Amino acid sequence: MSRRIDPKDRPQKYCTKCQEITPWNSHDRCLVCQRKRSKEYAERRKASGGAFSSHIKEKLIAENSERCPKCGTPWAEVPKHSQHPNTPWHFDHKVSPQHGGTNADENANILCWPCNLKKLNKLPSHAT
Repeated sequence: MSRRIDPKDRPQKYCTKCQEITPWNSHDRCLVCQRKRSKEYAERRKASGGAFSSHIKEKLIAENSERCPKCGTPWAEVPKHSQHPNTPWHFDHKVSPQHGGTNADENANILCWPCNLKKLNKLPSHAT
């Protein structure tokens, strides 16, 4: 069980984003900005309809059972990701919720995690 550390006991650093001296977490992030980002993410997720359906996830895996549809890397050759080492793919939004996309089936995509992280939050016409 993890112990909750009081923010006043955390290291204090200057955050260039919020431009204040604030407590930081173990991932070297400003707690004030992290909490704000988490709240915004939860609101976007709720507004976009929650999460992709298990049906569409199964369909995307079946349609792309061998390799990443973007870069062509076989799933078995995608490097392991530290946060999810047993899954080489990410379920992706073609148009992100930040740009008005939803979790509708037609907005779902599957990519290897390196392709998804390279894409970031760009619109499909700008993604490389």
